[in-house]
This record gives sequence, C-alpha cells and structure tokens, in this order.
Amino acid sequence: MDKNELETLFLYILLAVGWLVLLFHRLNSDVVDEIPWNENRGNCSCEVEVYEPEENYGVIKSPHYPSFKSCEGKCIYRILPKADKTVTLYTSPYEITENTYLVIYSLLKTEDGYERLFHAKIKGHVNYYYSSRDPQFPSFASARSAGFEIHFISHPQRYYHTKFKITFDRYDEIKEPCDYPIVEIGEKETVIQRAHKFEHASGCVYKLRAQKHDGETDGDEIVIHIHESTETEVTVKAHDASGKLKNVFSSTYPKALMMDAEDIRIISHRTSKQDETYKMANITARLVRRTCDCGETSLTMDVRNQSFLSIKGPGYPDLSCPSRHCTYQLSFVDDNQDDEDKNKIGVVELSVEGLFSASDAFSLKSDYKTFVGSSRYKSGPRYMKENFVIKQQALTVELESSRDLYKRYMEVNATIRWIYADCACNFFRDKTIGMDTTFTISFPAMCDYIYCNFHVQGSRHYQRVLLDFEVKGATYGDVVILRDSRNEEHYNSMMLNHRNRYETSEDTSFTYWRKHANATENAILTFNYSLIENNQQCSQDPVYLTADFNQPVIVNSPGFPKYYQNNQECQFIIDVPEGSRMALSIDEISIENYHDYVRIYEGNTTDSALIKEYSGRVRHQVLNVSTTTILITFTTDMSNSDRGFHITVTAQYPSEDADDPYTRTYILTALVLLLIVSICAGIYFYETRYGKFRRERRNNGQQTTGTGETAENAGAAPNIAGIPMNQPPSNYDDLDHFFN
Repeated sequence: MDKNELETLFLYILLAVGWLVLLFHRLNSDVVDEIPWNENRGNCSCEVEVYEPEENYGVIKSPHYPSFKSCEGKCIYRILPKADKTVTLYTSPYEITENTYLVIYSLLKTEDGYERLFHAKIKGHVNYYYSSRDPQFPSFASARSAGFEIHFISHPQRYYHTKFKITFDRYDEIKEPCDYPIVEIGEKETVIQRAHKFEHASGCVYKLRAQKHDGETDGDEIVIHIHESTETEVTVKAHDASGKLKNVFSSTYPKALMMDAEDIRIISHRTSKQDETYKMANITARLVRRTCDCGETSLTMDVRNQSFLSIKGPGYPDLSCPSRHCTYQLSFVDDNQDDEDKNKIGVVELSVEGLFSASDAFSLKSDYKTFVGSSRYKSGPRYMKENFVIKQQALTVELESSRDLYKRYMEVNATIRWIYADCACNFFRDKTIGMDTTFTISFPAMCDYIYCNFHVQGSRHYQRVLLDFEVKGATYGDVVILRDSRNEEHYNSMMLNHRNRYETSEDTSFTYWRKHANATENAILTFNYSLIENNQQCSQDPVYLTADFNQPVIVNSPGFPKYYQNNQECQFIIDVPEGSRMALSIDEISIENYHDYVRIYEGNTTDSALIKEYSGRVRHQVLNVSTTTILITFTTDMSNSDRGFHITVTAQYPSEDADDPYTRTYILTALVLLLIVSICAGIYFYETRYGKFRRERRNNGQQTTGTGETAENAGAAPNIAGIPMNQPPSNYDDLDHFFN
C-alpha cells in the first residue's frame, strides 16, 4: 500500500469516527432527540398505570422490580394533572440501570382528552459506580394543573437487566412554577416564560398555538424572542401539520427566530444538569399574519415587446422571511428581428441589490458561470449592489434564507438594450487579463451606449501592480469603474481624457461604461497593466545628506513608491547648519505593521536617544527636532512589503521654531500675571480713594436714624460740614478736605 492509499484510508477512518461521534451524541441527546408519542407497547405485559389526581405521592417502577423480565416494547405510566397543583418527579441515577430509556412527557388535560408535550429522554448509567455518559436531570417539575406521562423503553438484553424506579410528589406551595405550557399567540407580544427563579434543571416545556382568524393561515409565522440568560438553554422545534419535525434550533444566547405557526414546541432548561436555583430566560412571541411566498418563479422576457423585468425576493422589502428557498428561472425570446437591427446585438443590463444575513445564500448565474453571489457562513451580514451588462442568455436567480430572524431583501432588475457590435468589447466576467497586458480599443462616435469589462488578475505574491489607462475623446456621461475587494473608484469624462494610474495588489474589475451619450468623435481606450518592480536595495554604508534653509532634502526608501525589498537595513545621516533646527515632514510611511520600522535617532548612531519610531501607515505629520544631526534607519524583515516611506527634511532658523513649549509658556504666564496685578491695583486705588468717604456716609446715616429725628428733619439728607449728602460737591477735589 503506497503513501497516497494510506492517506486516503486514514481520511476515511477519521470521517467514520466523526460520524459515529455525531450519531452517539444524537442518540444520547435528552431534549433535541424527540420521540413521537404513541401507545404501542409491543409484547410487554405491563398495563398502563394511572395515578389519579387524589394520589399525592407515589413510586413508579418497572415490571417485577427489582427483578427483570425481558420484553420488546414499553410500559406507560400516567400521573394525571390536578387543578392548581404541580407534580415533581425524582429520578435517582442509581435507580435506572444501563440501557434503560425513560421518555418524559408533560401531560395536559384538554377538551378532547389529554395532550402530551415531549420534555426529555434520559438514559441509565453504563456502570453503577461510574458513568461515562452525560449526567441526567435529577428531577422534573410540572406547571400548575399539569401532570406527567413516563414511557419505559425496554429491549431484550442477554447480559444486562433494564429496570428503573422513580418517585413523585404533588405540591401546591411552589412559589415559582413553570408557566402553563399551552400558550395562545396573537399579534401582540405575548410572554411565554417569565425571567423567574427556578430550582429544577430540567426546566419547562411549552406549545405555541396561533390565534384563529378569518382568512388564509398557511403563511402565518411566529416571531420568537429569546432574551439574555447566562444559565438557560432554549430549544425551539417546529413541526408540520402531520407532526413531523421540520426544524430545530438550540441556543444559550439571546436570539430572535421566525418559524411557521403550525406547531412550535419550546424546551427551556438549565445549561448545567444540577438542581440549583437559577434564573430562566425571558421568552416572548408574536404572530405575523403575512406571507413570504417566492411568487412567480418561471419568467420569460419578449425582448421585442418587453424592455424591463423585476424580480423581488419573498417579503420584499421589509419582511424577514427566514427558511425560504426560492429559485427563479429567467429566459429571453426573440421571435421577430427587424432588418434595421441586424447590426445590433441584444444585451441585458442587470441591477442587483440585496441585504443578506451571515447564513443566507444568494447567486445569479447562467449555465456556465456565476456572475454574482453571496455564500453561506460569512463573517457577518452583507449588503450587495452590482450593476453590469451581459449577453442575452438564460439566467437563474437563487435565494436560500437561513432561519435567523434578520431583515433581508433581494431585488434583481433586468433591462433589454440593443447596441452596435462595435460598441462593446467584453461583457461582465467574459475575459480575464494577466500581467504585462497592453491594448488600445477604438469605439466609433455613433456609439451612444458602450460597455467594456475586464477582470484583472492580481499578483499571487502580494506584489503591487499598476493599471494605467486613458480614454481620448471621452464625452459627458462616460465613466470608468475600478473595483477590488476593498475599494471602488469612479473616473468621469474630465479625468479620462488624461492618463490615470491605479495601484493594487488584488483582483480588480475594470469597466468602461457609456449610457445614452451623444459623441462627436471616436473614443479611444488605452490600457496598460504591469507589475511595479523594484530592484533597488539599501547601500551598505550610511547615506550622508545635508539640509539647508533653502535646500530641503528628501529621504525615502529605495525605489519609492515601488514596493521595497525584504531583509533591508538602510541608514541615513542628515545634518543642518550650526545654530539651526530641523523640521521633518512625514509625507508618507507605508510599511508592514509591527515587522518593518522607520526609526529616528538624535545623533549619528543607534546608541543615541531614540526620538521617534514608526510602523504601519502614517501620512502628513510634522516632527520638529532641536538637534543639528539625526540618524534615520529603515529595517525590514524577510516577508511582505509595501510602498515604503518618504520624508522631507528642512533647516529652520531658531526664531522660526514654533514647537518650543517654553517660550509660549513664559509669554502666557507673564500676561496672566500682568492681568492679575492690574486688577489688584485698580481695587486698591478705588478703596483708597473712595472707600473712607463711603463708610463715613453709611455711619452718619445710621446715627441720624438712631436719635429719633423730628418730622421736620426726617426727610432732610444728612450732611457733612454743611454739605448735604444727596448733592455731590461742586468739585471732587474738595473731598480731600473731609478726609484730611
């Protein structure tokens, strides 16, 4: 057996082991692996044991417990519900033997009898003293007015016995039991489960039932909101009208779902299977009475009589419509071709716009290629908007939405165009061009509609490539669109009449497009696609440069802006005249982040003080340095490169230094001190000049009031030295007489 056969065999073994592990997990799942209810008991001789509502305590055992009698089938035990009381089951792991299956149903009394809701399936331990399986729920608690039904699944075993024993109690004093399992959902938000404290890890079960209303109900859906809870796992299962399981969703995180309103079951339990008090997740739901039909899926355009057609996804434009798979077939027919159109060809202008969740799948394709698409398992939601032109051909539009409740929409518009054959060079994704490609294409002046598209293949080694293009004779309305995975640039007619350069390292779409424009001359498209090569390397010795006041120097990586070489070590020593200072203009630094570095030192060696270190991308910064000599080093590692760096160094007179913080600080401090001194001097002068006069006037007024003035003098103003106080002196200089 050769090496390839061994590798193939090993791969098959791994796949088989993975499949067995998945199967083992599914067979031992306790809430997702639902077993449909039925009364077929096989050849087991046990009768259906019924515990009446009056029985508040009981022990449920397998037939002939603790002995064993082999049978193929099951035994059924019913604990009938009692009004306003709950039932608690206790399932000790040491009372359930190996290969024993117990299926637990919640039992509810209805007008038609009893309804059962699957709760869990538990399985006995492999060994009495040690279990290699997942732990089981130790107890189950019903809602008020609900009971339980237990199915004991028995298989004849040659070497092992299958038997069990569990107990139950009825309570009416439980403070926070499960909410009633059957919940009717209307168009208003309905609470299914409160965010309350609960003690049983097995949790609660619910059945959602849509409110009845007039009209069609096939399209009704239920929106379920699972709110945040760090201790609860919620499983939502959707069944069809026949009871067959259609969809299962399980999550421990907040989530919003939309499912068909036929039959929805919810199981909410603790993530850990130990009985402790925990907070259950708040669950709400509401009914959406809308349809999410795909609509007409087989579409035909008569290109002579129909010029436009629109395809809209289910629920367009504002419905979520999860779990839909719509496939639209679009074909074109042309039964009558006029003589005047023999020189024209029919094309389809397509406009695609959509918003898709991370798990949605969308594609627009022909029998030979996919034009646009959005695959499943993206990192996040994706918005798509594409415009392009293709030849008339059968198309397939396919949308497959996930079950996530996410606002999504899709719209595809098709417009028929008839254009001259000389007015189109290549249609969307028809041709891929590689490195070192140069061509010139001339379009006649009669072309009022031009479309030319190329898929430009990027460099495989992440090297920079250059697209050099020009459209002579471009008229108003002409546009060139360049698009890669990160950028999209548009060049209008004024820009197209001279050379344009576009640098990239990725696959790029190049489109020249003219829509309904009248030209007076031919349009000539010149295109050149080449690799930006750079063979320049650093000098082994430092490069010495001198910058003067009127003669700045430029320091750049070898070959800038072409991609620099790897494993480089460059040194540049720059001087400025004595008594001057240095200004560095960081025009551009585009180097590999965290691996390639530009460092600036104060002095001419790397032992000097480090002024600044750069890595990654920097543009348009200014760095002022007080020393007259600096060292700039450029270091690259063994992989990946970029444009490099470009720095302009200029000498400055000391008076031009605007970066000295001390001068500015001294000036501001002096101005503040001068302002404070001026204010203090003004206050002192005012108080010295007029303060004594104001105080004496106030004191004199108080004395006059205190001596009980006569009515004759009560209205007279007080006076000092015969001058009334309500009249100012004829000369303010006379105030000195009073103060002296």
